[in-house]
Amino acid sequence: MMLPLYPLSLLYQGITWSRNQLYERGLLPSVGSDRMLICVGNLSVGGTGKTPMVEELVRLLQPRYPLATLSRGYGRQSKGYRLAGPGDSARTLGDEPYQYYQKWKGTVPVAVGEDRAAAIDRLLADKPETALILLDDAYQHRRVRADLNVLLTSYDLPFWKDWLLPAGRLRESRQGAKRAHVLVITKCPAQLSPQEQEQLRRQAAPYLTKGVPIYFSTIAYEPAVALTPAAAQATLTPQAPVMLLSGLAKPAPFEAWVRKHFRLLEHHQYADHHPYTPKELERLQQAYARHASERPLLLTSEKMRPACRIRPYCRCWSSCRCTTFPSASVFLLLMMQPRAALLRLFRSWC
Repeated sequence: MMLPLYPLSLLYQGITWSRNQLYERGLLPSVGSDRMLICVGNLSVGGTGKTPMVEELVRLLQPRYPLATLSRGYGRQSKGYRLAGPGDSARTLGDEPYQYYQKWKGTVPVAVGEDRAAAIDRLLADKPETALILLDDAYQHRRVRADLNVLLTSYDLPFWKDWLLPAGRLRESRQGAKRAHVLVITKCPAQLSPQEQEQLRRQAAPYLTKGVPIYFSTIAYEPAVALTPAAAQATLTPQAPVMLLSGLAKPAPFEAWVRKHFRLLEHHQYADHHPYTPKELERLQQAYARHASERPLLLTSEKMRPACRIRPYCRCWSSCRCTTFPSASVFLLLMMQPRAALLRLFRSWC
């Protein structure tokens, strides 16, 4: 916590508490839908793994329900409601929705809209067969009343150890966790012991409604995907020289994974949704050229895949050996198969 900013956090707490009270008491209206709404969100400003979790829930639920995703479309250059189509890009949809659209190839409708309530109506008009909508990053969007709130918090900084903005990273107070129907502690070590899981459950319980289930997930990386023709000819071997380009809220776990498997030459890291400038990409090209004799691979975080946002600015793009490792959220085992338990939970709500 940044102590000098704590007084501002108290002011922010008053504002967010007042807003939540207006919704709790019905003084500000919340609207639902006749279709199942599942909200995936967090209390912090990012870095909890919402994107891989949304993708995991799609894998879990799509075989049983005609579903769609709805996001705000943060950072896009368009406005209002938009249903993803062949002419779209990260600029028109935002990074995460465009990643969804590319990954699912149109089999799952992907929509964006700042006003989620209005966007839900538009989405159902466009896709009336939709039975379930996943609301991406909508935990604080109180105007929409979700049937199921899936709250995420990261293992490295769970919400009960964090503080409100600007002293910490919380968007609202820890008491906001009371709205959760499910808590998932994300980005856990793959070998998280039952004892530590139980300790985390005890720490989280005072902030949750009694009986709320708690699950644990870790991040796994899928096989590499080549982003350029040159990369398609490359072979990834242990200790291969790589340069890393990331645009993540919390890049440390990704860097640690890369260091474990490859020889990291440089890491060019930027904030989530960073608008890359020609100068920054010029520096990247110069760095890549410095290591040309080693013929390194340029690894990017999956969110940079639509980035090929950097493609229009990189003169060396066609010769660059650029690849990415798609990430996936994987539920850890504890006494039962969490996927099966989650599916039973969702089916009881749907």
